[in-house]
Amino acid sequence: MSDHQHHPNDVRPWERPVQPEHPMVVEGGLADGDTRLMATCLFEEFLRTGHSATDLRAMSVNPSYQALYAIRATLGDLQTDDLLAEAAARVGVHRFRTHESSGTSMPAVLTVGATDDHRAGCVADRKEI
Repeated sequence: MSDHQHHPNDVRPWERPVQPEHPMVVEGGLADGDTRLMATCLFEEFLRTGHSATDLRAMSVNPSYQALYAIRATLGDLQTDDLLAEAAARVGVHRFRTHESSGTSMPAVLTVGATDDHRAGCVADRKEI
């Protein structure tokens, strides 16, 4: 038998009673406010982190994304899609792509030096136009 024995009184974490004063417990709830404003803020936040409008639309129909799903359930498909399109048009989507070349590359040569002459190096090579 292992060092840790399970007793019949052991309770799974998700079956434990709620402890509202416990500092590590995260509990959600409803708050009064403007659902359209909240939706706009969430859409803008997700767009700025690299999600596309297509990603957000898919997330809003997935119950695993509770806030986005609740927005769609509250506002309906048309209003949600309109707000999303407006936010995407206003904010855009931050995207980047990295590309590693599989071919041979030429090493870059950088010469760095110190000099006592403030006119030496790059400064002395400048020409007046």
